[in-house]
Amino acid sequence: MHPRLIRHISGQRADHHLSLSSKPSGDTGLPGSFVQVDFEVQSNPRVCARMRRLPRKLKERRKFMIAIVTKRTCGRLLLCMMSTLLASTIAIGQNQPGASGQQQPGMPGQQPMNPGGMSHDASSATADKDFVKKALEGRSAEVELGRLAQQRSRSEDVRQFGQKMVDDHSQLGDQIKPIAQQLGVKEPKEPSKKDMQLIARLGALSGTQFDEAYIQAMMKDHKQDLKEFKDEARLAQDPNVKQVARQGSGVVSQHLRLIEQIAQRHNVAVDSKSKVSGRTQ
Repeated sequence: MHPRLIRHISGQRADHHLSLSSKPSGDTGLPGSFVQVDFEVQSNPRVCARMRRLPRKLKERRKFMIAIVTKRTCGRLLLCMMSTLLASTIAIGQNQPGASGQQQPGMPGQQPMNPGGMSHDASSATADKDFVKKALEGRSAEVELGRLAQQRSRSEDVRQFGQKMVDDHSQLGDQIKPIAQQLGVKEPKEPSKKDMQLIARLGALSGTQFDEAYIQAMMKDHKQDLKEFKDEARLAQDPNVKQVARQGSGVVSQHLRLIEQIAQRHNVAVDSKSKVSGRTQ
């Protein structure tokens, strides 16, 4: 071993023990000798303590870094979830049918609402059913009053008008009955209560008194009937109801012209305050 190397190693600090071993270099062919120096730390308490604490500090630092990353990740996820929830709540509130009192634009299939909270289609369907039911009640009343006119009147034109009421309203009622079945409207067995009162009142009259009361009632009723048939022909949702209302308005209009002509011949004027109350269809 070279003397300088030995002196250099011997001059190290006393707290390190140096183990020197020499290996001949005959096998390698290197000149001189090859020296392998092995430094071993044997019994230094300070160095050993530091080496024992090193893995624990690394583990603690790793746990600390993981905790920081986990905390930041959870915070970002929570913020993202809150933003998504807020956006969903706003979207649901805007899409509610009655949230702002107006129909949201671009929403297909959404029906406009009337002030009562019922959709336009539902209210139209209910109006169609009410019209059909009243038309059937009116048909029954017109037929009964027409027959009564043939029995109680002494005027030929009044009796002929009564017969026309029986024929035309019977035919119109036959057209309405199938539509009533389709809409689930039960056919009334008799006229309305108000119609029954009118029939009973006219049934107690005869001759000229009957003619005057009957003409007044027919003029008043057909004016109101014509308005209701025209309104239903314009606003009906069901196409069959719309068609029968359009046809019925033509029939009622013809009846109104005829009874006005009869009223002129009999010098009968319609007084809005007349005691003879007409039928409301």
